[in-house]
Formats: sequence, structure tokens, C-alpha cells
Amino acid sequence: MRSGIIRDCPAAELIPGDVVYLHFGDKVPADIVIFNSGELRVDASSITGESDPIEKFPIHLPQSEHINPLEASNLILNGMVINTGEAYGIVVRTGDNTVLGHLSHQSNSERRSRSPLSFEVSKFCKKLSLFAFVTALFFFVISLLLGSRGSGTSKMTIFAASLHFGIGILVAFVPQGLPLTVTMLLTIAGRRMAERRVLVKDLHGVETLGAITLLATDKTGTLTRNQMHVVKIWADMKVWNASDKETVDHEIKFGKNFKEKKELLSDKRKSESLKTVRLDVVGVPQILHMGAACTRARFNRVDVPLVDRTIIGDATDAGLFLFSASKLQNVDKISEMYPKVFEIPFNLETKTHVTIHRKGHRDGGLTLFVKGAPEIVFDICSTILVSTNASVGKGIGEAIPITEKSRSAFKDTCDILAKDGLRVIAFAQLLLPGHRYPDNYRFSLETKNFPLV
Repeated sequence: MRSGIIRDCPAAELIPGDVVYLHFGDKVPADIVIFNSGELRVDASSITGESDPIEKFPIHLPQSEHINPLEASNLILNGMVINTGEAYGIVVRTGDNTVLGHLSHQSNSERRSRSPLSFEVSKFCKKLSLFAFVTALFFFVISLLLGSRGSGTSKMTIFAASLHFGIGILVAFVPQGLPLTVTMLLTIAGRRMAERRVLVKDLHGVETLGAITLLATDKTGTLTRNQMHVVKIWADMKVWNASDKETVDHEIKFGKNFKEKKELLSDKRKSESLKTVRLDVVGVPQILHMGAACTRARFNRVDVPLVDRTIIGDATDAGLFLFSASKLQNVDKISEMYPKVFEIPFNLETKTHVTIHRKGHRDGGLTLFVKGAPEIVFDICSTILVSTNASVGKGIGEAIPITEKSRSAFKDTCDILAKDGLRVIAFAQLLLPGHRYPDNYRFSLETKNFPLV
């Protein structure tokens, strides 16, 4: 936060005293003391090795100066990852001065082990050197004995000739082409890996990759750019393309088995065109409003065109919010039109993100939005929004009870989209009845006086 404005800042530019805001999915860029937080849990496995999330919260009472940083409940360390919640804090240490920096210094001071290839080459050279020395010594002795039987030749001359002969044999054993051969083989392997889009900065890395049997890595931010975009929407029992360009895709209708659906999606010859999502499709306006309201993502500024803005937030929230902003004309006023009165941030236990807004309807003035894991969201729903003969082209639809056919269609669609490598997010809304939840109703996370508990 600089000059009262929250903006993305490289970790290298942080200095002690900076105020930072962190939320779900962020990696802590420095050692930070928390002064305000909400449902904050962090993953400290990179430092402590503990797999379970650790709860962190601000402490306003003075503490001992000798407290262990790893045990301080109001301190989050560089390298930790925010699992749930959000927090505001003040930077106290950066770079090599952080706890992670000290650990890195200690690990770098350890003796670096050689790679398997270096070890094998060194072992081969030692054996070859020993064999060459023994062979040269053997021929030196043989030459010395044979030369001493001759006549007319001094012993010094015989010794010098035998020594030269032994040294020649010793030098002949030196594998002068070995470094060139190893480098050439590693280069060829590196080129083959480059053809498969694997970039290797060190040639010895090629040999290391060839020796491993299992590679475990974090996909997000490592193998991907940690950027998400909405590509498909399932609404009104059909799959629609979220992109504006006309692409081919086939709708999924309930009542067919899973195999038939998969064949329809994969067979381009049977697919239909002009399946781009429209705002008059039942369920699409509701998804757009929930994507813009039930979120913690936001633009860094609203006084410039959409293409010139930078979005701040979790990758999933940012992708949904950006898609809603591209379809809705009043996305900057959503927070004013439908003020948020209550929120339960996404966490790994509930796998949902819940918000309650002042959005009126005929039965009351509050509306609950929820998004999250499809199986969780669908299980708490009793109705599904579909189009009727009277609502075609109006985008309104009718909420009908969930049947086995609709449940099967939802599950099969999620399976198909997930098999295509897509992250599937489900949306639902609940029109809170005014007689039970009036406009001045106070929701509390401690007493859990809200639905979905």
C-alpha cells in the first residue's frame, strides 16, 4: 500500500515499514507482523514442514522480546502461503534478513553434492588412472630389463629410454576426448528436451532429469502463469463458449449417458457452431452478477478503460471478475448497487465462498451468493434454474426441483469439463425471506445465524 492506494508491488521493492494486504492464494513476500486479519490460516510447510494450516491473528498485548518467530501467532514469514482469509500487516524484514533468508544461507553453506554423472566420470577416471599407472610401470620395468641385456649401451641411456616409453604409455591412456564426448551427449539431450518445450539452463541438469524417477512440482505459478480465464459456461442444461469468437462446441443435454456426451464434445464433425454465450440465456446474468459480487478481486483503478486496468486478487476470482466486467456495463457500480453485508471467505474446509448482499426481491431485501466446489454447492441446492416456454429469450427462467436427470447431467458435465483440464466452479443463490432475515438482520460467524450451516 503506497500513498493510500493498494497496488501490486514486486517483493524486491518492499522495505521495512510498508503496509501490505494479503489474501487467499498469496505467497508472503517478507516477514510481516499482522495488525488486522480475518479467518487467516497459512501454509508453513516450506519452513516448518508442517502440512496442516496454522492459524494466525494479531496480538495487541506486548510480548516477550525473545519469542521464537516460528511460534509467534501475529507473525507470518517469507515463503508462507495464505490458505484462507486475509490480513493487513507491516513488513519487518526483507530479503536475506528474513527467517527464510537465514535458512537459505545455512543450506547454501553446506557442501554441495556432486551429480550422478560427475560421480561416475570421476570414478571412471580414477580407475583408468590406476590401470594406466600400473600398465606404464609394468612396461617400464619390462623395457628396463630387456634393455639391460644389450651391449654397448649405457645404463643411463637405457633408463631414459624406458622412462620415456613408460610415460608415453601413461599419456596414451589419458581420455582426452572424454569431456568433449560428455558435453556433446548432454547437448544433444538438451536439444531433444528443448524440442519438447523443456528449457535447461545447466547441462548437468539434463543428466539430473534423466536420473529421476518422480518429479513433484507445484503447477500454479511454476508450470503455468497463474492466470485463469472463463472458457465455458453450463447454463440452462447446455454448455456455452464464454469467448466472443464463434467456435464449435456441442451442447450437453440431460437424459443422455456419459459416453454419448463425451463423444458429442470430442467429435468435431458432429458439433454445432454458434454456441457463444448470450446474456439472454437463463442463468448467465445471475452468474455474471455473482462473479462480480461474490469476490474479493477488484481493479486497481476505475478511471481508465477496462483494457488499461490491472486486476488484483486470487487467480480464480480475478478470472471470474474479469469475465463479468467484460459482459456487464455497470460492473464498477455492483458494490454500490448490491452492498455486501456478510462474507465467509473461501477456505479448504468448506470449499465455498459465501456473501450476502442487499439485493432486493419480492420476498425480501437480502440475497445470498455462494460459489465453490461443484459437488459441495450442488448438494446444498434443492432447485435448478432452467428456461420455460414463457421465459425463452428473457434470461429469467424458473427454479424447478432437482431431479435425477438434472443431477446426472450436472455431474456428467463437471466430469467432462474436468477431464479437459478445466477448473470447474459452481454458482448458487438463495433469496432470503424477509420475515426471517429483515434488512437490519445482523449475521454472525460465531453464532452461525445464517443459512448453509
